[in-house]
Amino acid sequence: MQPSRQSIELFMQRFKAGDCTPEEINLFRKWMAEVEWNDTADELTPAMLESVKARMHQQLMQELKAAPVVPMKRGALVRKYVAAAAIIITVGAGSLLWFLKGRQGTATEQSAAALSVIENDRNVVRKVTMPDGTIVWLNRNSRLEFNHQQYNQKQRYVKLSGEGFFEVAKDASRPFVVETGNIHTRVLGTAFNVEAYQQESEIRISLVHGKIALEDKAKSITAVLAPAQTMRYSRETKDWQLLPMAVNNINAWTTGALVFNEVPLEEAVERIGSRYHLAIDYNKELLRNKRITAIFTVNDWQPALRNVLFVHDLKFSVIQQKVFITE
Repeated sequence: MQPSRQSIELFMQRFKAGDCTPEEINLFRKWMAEVEWNDTADELTPAMLESVKARMHQQLMQELKAAPVVPMKRGALVRKYVAAAAIIITVGAGSLLWFLKGRQGTATEQSAAALSVIENDRNVVRKVTMPDGTIVWLNRNSRLEFNHQQYNQKQRYVKLSGEGFFEVAKDASRPFVVETGNIHTRVLGTAFNVEAYQQESEIRISLVHGKIALEDKAKSITAVLAPAQTMRYSRETKDWQLLPMAVNNINAWTTGALVFNEVPLEEAVERIGSRYHLAIDYNKELLRNKRITAIFTVNDWQPALRNVLFVHDLKFSVIQQKVFITE
């Protein structure tokens, strides 16, 4: 029985998110050592090996969960577990070779299979080291995608949803490209911040040092961003502006701070609500056309929300565990 691609990718994300126990990881590492990989192992990068391990482990766990539960003695249970592991490893190795060498399936299927997805759905910042040495910090509720077979070939291409801070490894021959909707950011080696949350009305790209080229694919417009500049793009109007960076330490969020870089007030309030798991009620008209620039290092939500609202003569109250914003 060959594992479905959907089930493979789902468990691959679980492994990358760090949700597997140490015992599970050690177990499938031992299994991996027993598999005959032939010349395929030489083609695998460390990142791909980690993906392979996750796929093998997923298939085993799904097969065991799908099997009917039958009471048996401890010795028999262990023998059945090991036998199931051996069968699934054999199947997994065959489908891995098929997957890597592309002997079956359409080009679309192969492209989807090569997709690496890194999601940060936890309430902490996640640090990711790419195969070329580029470092990416992913903020909460953020997602990074890249094709691990094509990455670092002619270019280094990634897609971002959410917020990420990039320290790009220098490589003049392989440009680093970040796609955020219509906006493509192209760099050779630099440090910059990208805010591109799907639910927010704007995309903001801020340059710390180096130089980056921005391109609007929909309008075929390009611009070059200089250090301490921010590009602000409206999803609604499709227009963009080049502005001075509003905060000095744009990447302070990588160490736990709340950073608002000329963010619409409504979206700042929503970020606070999401981070601290708050139910916040407000009249949209009270917050319309208002922006906030600030950095907060406090762990408590009340000082942060109070200061954000104070700038615009607003306040909040808490009634039955719900936060209400008023004038």
